[in-house]
Amino acid sequence: MVNAGSDSAELKAAGFSDNAQVSWHAGPLAIPMDRWAGKIRLGNNVPEATGADASELNVTNLWRDLSSQLSSGHPALRRVEHALARTDEGEIVGRGFAQQGLGGQLMIHSLAVGKEYRRQGAGTALLQGLSRSMINPLSPPDEETAVELLAAATPSSADFFTANGLKLLGRGRHLVLRSWN
Repeated sequence: MVNAGSDSAELKAAGFSDNAQVSWHAGPLAIPMDRWAGKIRLGNNVPEATGADASELNVTNLWRDLSSQLSSGHPALRRVEHALARTDEGEIVGRGFAQQGLGGQLMIHSLAVGKEYRRQGAGTALLQGLSRSMINPLSPPDEETAVELLAAATPSSADFFTANGLKLLGRGRHLVLRSWN
């Protein structure tokens, strides 16, 4: 892991280049005023998924697999959930992943909604579905209590997280290794 204090010249010499800046958001998830008309389904059963998408979905089962060779402290063994947004006709319009942090935080790792379905509530419904899925089943969610989330956002999605109640914590540098020598 490299932090913002790392020397840029050495990183660029190693093949890294700057990419879109990441912003970090945290706070209680706002309770939506309007509900999305589609359906949110939790789980990793997505028959349409192939290749890298299918492999990514398999990660959501690592924490359930008792035969895993991973050590008990491995990050992949913390609870991970996947949510899928579909229209009433069954068309996939978005998806998201969330992981439970070591301190019980809910970390949003990925959230995406198709361009033609943005600003209609599908993303907010995904956030709500993921946050509700991670609550202890022995302690049912209180509809009046907001859930706290942590999320990293690209410049194009930062406003979405702010609109859903999260506060901007700060911005970070996003470097990408494009070649390996």
